Amino acid sequence: MGAQSVRLVVFLPLLLRRYDESEVAAWLLFGSILFVGAMLAEQAALVGSRLVAMAMGGATDLAPTRAGEAPRGGDAPRWPLVGRVFGAMGALNLALALAAVVVAIPLGIASLDTDAVGGGTVVWTSFLVMLAGETGRQSTLPHFVLLRGTGRVALVNRWSAVIAIGSALAGAGAVVVGADLVALAVVVQTANLAGAGCVVAVARRVEPRSREFPWFAWDGEVLRWTAGPYLRSIVQSLANRGALKLGTIVYARHGSPAEVAGFLLAVRLFETVAQVALAPLSSHVPHLVRLLARGDAAELRARVGRQFRLSQVLQAVGVLAVVLFGGVALEAIGSAVELPHAAVLCLLGAAFAFVAFIRQSLVVSLVGNHVVAVERMSIALAVSAAICSWAARTGGDLGVVLAVFAPQIVLVHGLPFTLGARLVGLPPAPFFRRAVMPAWILLAIGLAVAAPVHRALGTFVSPLLARGS
Repeated sequence: MGAQSVRLVVFLPLLLRRYDESEVAAWLLFGSILFVGAMLAEQAALVGSRLVAMAMGGATDLAPTRAGEAPRGGDAPRWPLVGRVFGAMGALNLALALAAVVVAIPLGIASLDTDAVGGGTVVWTSFLVMLAGETGRQSTLPHFVLLRGTGRVALVNRWSAVIAIGSALAGAGAVVVGADLVALAVVVQTANLAGAGCVVAVARRVEPRSREFPWFAWDGEVLRWTAGPYLRSIVQSLANRGALKLGTIVYARHGSPAEVAGFLLAVRLFETVAQVALAPLSSHVPHLVRLLARGDAAELRARVGRQFRLSQVLQAVGVLAVVLFGGVALEAIGSAVELPHAAVLCLLGAAFAFVAFIRQSLVVSLVGNHVVAVERMSIALAVSAAICSWAARTGGDLGVVLAVFAPQIVLVHGLPFTLGARLVGLPPAPFFRRAVMPAWILLAIGLAVAAPVHRALGTFVSPLLARGS
């Protein structure tokens, strides 16, 4: 959370103050364009971490675990198997990095050479620097997989926070000294690569066995264990987040610079909220996997219940913070970019909250290395892709929100929650009442009072800010 706070409080305000709307739109679009590569690597790391955790729990068969299946754990960690997973993840990440480059270039052409961004040498050079840095970072992910899978989640989280904070502070420094987009991209990615290199060194120090593991090894059996959950998780992740990234890219071709920059900023803020809210669940996955492997059902149910409830509360509070106070915060820092209209912002926040509920439910199912609702999410993605361009042309940002989120909400809704609850032995209805309902009531009340709060802030706060400037 500290890293996200630095990005929000230090880097993003400077970016919004120093750069114009087209430059802000370009920088925020980089994340949407590079999403595919980051998603491919992220899903491989999640699957790899679960495989390592299963091997550390003593399992010799790392195929997906189904609800009601007998525990597979043994007496001791299977270190040779951990080494095989490590090497296979290295080979897989190399192939994925090359695939990401192939995908990113046409997406860049589609979104950067538009009226909202303007294209040009500076924008394209910045984008290529970001692409190169992301590709290099992915080569270090097997070490993150090893650390998370062996139970060193706190260590990984600390280093991930250090890398993110260092990157944000370095970027903020570059903005302060007047760097253009190219220099900013170089500084940010250099900081990211330096931090990833430190994690490699830490992994080799705290787990000396990793020095003997192959960096790249094409292991057919491990890849077969990986293939099913990984391919399904890719489809799931694309459907869960890919539609939104596609929507931002499409909207960049139809909206004005101010509209596109404001919409991208709102999306970035809500995405940050979703990442923070997901952390209490995702950071516990390796431990939950080991509990499932050992058959410790009582502790597994208690942990899942606590972490899910915390994630839901964080999501609701974060959405309300953006909706109620985001506009005032931008006015206070003198941003050239404004958030979308209050109605669109409320709808976007509510949609993000529901999709975050789906995403958090999927994490619970992943404890058993079981990826669910893929067919429904695939259909939702196809529907969003089919109507997104038309919705952007006819309905602007509101049309994009409906095209991106409505198919997933209608087709997927509570299925992942029900399946995840059953996997860990929790009755879905009581679990929903305890873990989800309080946060949703809070969110509904907050969104209902958003309009009068906006009017009050506009009446009392805006004149104070204007007088102070």
